[in-house]
Amino acid sequence: MPNILLVEDDPEHRRLIPLLLKTLPYPIVGVKNAARALEFLEKETPPLILLDIAMPGMNGLELLRIIRENPRLAATKVIIVTAVANKIPPADIAGVDRVIKKPFQARDLETAILEVMSTPTQE
Repeated sequence: MPNILLVEDDPEHRRLIPLLLKTLPYPIVGVKNAARALEFLEKETPPLILLDIAMPGMNGLELLRIIRENPRLAATKVIIVTAVANKIPPADIAGVDRVIKKPFQARDLETAILEVMSTPTQE
């Protein structure tokens, strides 16, 4: 089964999110920044990316644009998981499958992942 990619700069969140979601049938691989995410995406095409927005260096919105411009990743679903959800212009997150605001309840993120993963990809 392909891995879900978690892009999260906070090491504690990167450690806790997979633990909170351990009952899901999807393995989760965490990377600490957009550059590491791009390295991962060169080799794998995950069905879902959990994406933080506020990260040092390339932020999550910049990474999202790169992902959306890559035809190989067109079917990859994206859930934004961020504390700055209310500061993101809606046009910047067009095509995102869900936005989860930090702090969140584990059950809310788990439900969002299950719903997004069960939704057929739009082509």
